Amino acid sequence: EDPQITHLLQGQLEAEGIAIFTNSPLTQVKIINNRKWVQAGNQVMEADEIILVMQRKPNIQGLNLEGVKIAVNSGQIKVNSKLQTTNSQIYAFGGVLGVYHYPNIAQYQASIIIKNCLFFSYFKANYDTIPYTIFTNPPLTRIGLTEFQAKRRYGNDVIVIQDYFKTLSKAQILGETTGFCQIITRRNGKILGCHCLGIEAEELIGAIALAMQNNLKIQDLALIFPPSPSLFEVLSRISQTWKSQKFERNKWLNQWLERLLFWRRKWS
Repeated sequence: EDPQITHLLQGQLEAEGIAIFTNSPLTQVKIINNRKWVQAGNQVMEADEIILVMQRKPNIQGLNLEGVKIAVNSGQIKVNSKLQTTNSQIYAFGGVLGVYHYPNIAQYQASIIIKNCLFFSYFKANYDTIPYTIFTNPPLTRIGLTEFQAKRRYGNDVIVIQDYFKTLSKAQILGETTGFCQIITRRNGKILGCHCLGIEAEELIGAIALAMQNNLKIQDLALIFPPSPSLFEVLSRISQTWKSQKFERNKWLNQWLERLLFWRRKWS
């Protein structure tokens, strides 16, 4: 994830009294005198309860995949971009692929498989326009490329615009001012990715997903005038900022408009 987003989330969680230890692998768990102790890295802590969040593992035992010539790698079914297994007549999606464990992504994969079953395996899965959410408090959502990924792919043709929830009237009314939205675009306005952290971030990312799936550009978001107060205003403001910066970068257009306004004032 984008470091700026993760640092903001970590700061919010720590402000609520949650201690976060990074780069601290769990090495020991013991019960001493009926007390629970955990050692993580160089930290030794007493705990009331110990909760382990384990990675999901696909349950593919007993399916006789070898018998139908389906390849498995590290307990995960191998598929191509069309979600076909190594047996081209059999498709797979969801958790058995071991990559994305989100219900909306499984639904998207299922839709690709249905179309390929009906239309001769033409459609490929493209996850660039499928959002996902990490349900922390506040939630963190993402779609598309990060700033680092975008600049590595497109170099100087990348524009990053961001805004904060703290100046939104709706966030102030709800008392949920911790929030941040960042949209990554190319200079022509094509949206490459978006990160949102804050209340109802999962709703905002849906609007960006719709825009990306329909090839809308960031300047198109400026044509939407959301009711106020609403959290959607942050997207509108980012779009307006993008347009303003584009205007400032175009020196020729600036000079032309200045001359036009000069003559308009002179002859009015």
